[in-house]
Amino acid sequence: MRRMQTETKRMGVIDALSAGFALVLRRWWIVAIPIALNVFLWLGPQISARPVFQLVLNSINLPVTATPSIDGIDSSDGFDLFRKTLETSGDHFNMLEFLGVAMPGVLTVQSNAVDPASAPPPALLISDAPSFLVWILALTLAGFFLVALYWEGLTRGVRVHTKPVVHSYLNFVALLALLLAFGGMLTVPVMLLAAWVAPANPAIGSFLVLLVFLLILWVMLYLSFALPAIFVSGANAIEAIAHSIAIFRFNFSSALGLVFVSYLIQAGFGVIWEELGIQPWGMLVDLIANAFIASGLVAALMLFYHDRVTALAPARPPARSSVKG
Repeated sequence: MRRMQTETKRMGVIDALSAGFALVLRRWWIVAIPIALNVFLWLGPQISARPVFQLVLNSINLPVTATPSIDGIDSSDGFDLFRKTLETSGDHFNMLEFLGVAMPGVLTVQSNAVDPASAPPPALLISDAPSFLVWILALTLAGFFLVALYWEGLTRGVRVHTKPVVHSYLNFVALLALLLAFGGMLTVPVMLLAAWVAPANPAIGSFLVLLVFLLILWVMLYLSFALPAIFVSGANAIEAIAHSIAIFRFNFSSALGLVFVSYLIQAGFGVIWEELGIQPWGMLVDLIANAFIASGLVAALMLFYHDRVTALAPARPPARSSVKG
């Protein structure tokens, strides 16, 4: 009886978190990937797209038919604020940040100098929209490959995975492309409808926007384990979606608890990183500590997924190593 209880006991939220951080401590060198990327984005060269932002600014003008004042509020003030924000973004935006768009533990950091006038010249200046889009695509795909290397390194501490990292990388990109296409087909018509309805009935327009937001949130929740499915189980994009939905379907409360607690940990420490990042030494602490915490949360998702997907498929042969140092 005791043996049966031991075999059927599954990993809980606290078990997954503690095991995840323990795994990262054993495989601490994996954290070097997000740390190195953080330092590179903080102190490394810059690729600026300031001319592209300037082109956008030059093409945006306040319509002459715009109402100058609504309820005593000058409508041009908001327009000027938007232009100023766009101009500031162009001064500080480093296109290399697309390398870390999907990497856990990567912080959005300022460039070498806050004042663009005193900053060193960028290593490359993007001056036209087509080149801008090409660079976004190239840097994002390169960043995804770094993410694949990172996830694969952690995965080998959960289960011995025989498929090459390129296989997981392609499935990772396919999953994101599939979600992007499906999300566009689903949300764009609703947002267009909201924009069309809002002038006549703002309440309905706001409801449609809220509906899209809730739908995106719900989909993201149910796909929280899609990446672990790709890297731990070697699943393709469709299988990864099915596996992640199955985890939530049969383990809703514990899966939701793990995702919610992980979000609370990230949000709570995010406040700390923002306070510490004011000073250079604090920024260095942020880059290291945030990478470690994010890696622990990723490892917790992996271990929880591996534990629950094994329980859902008892007929499958056991993994060669369930937890590996």
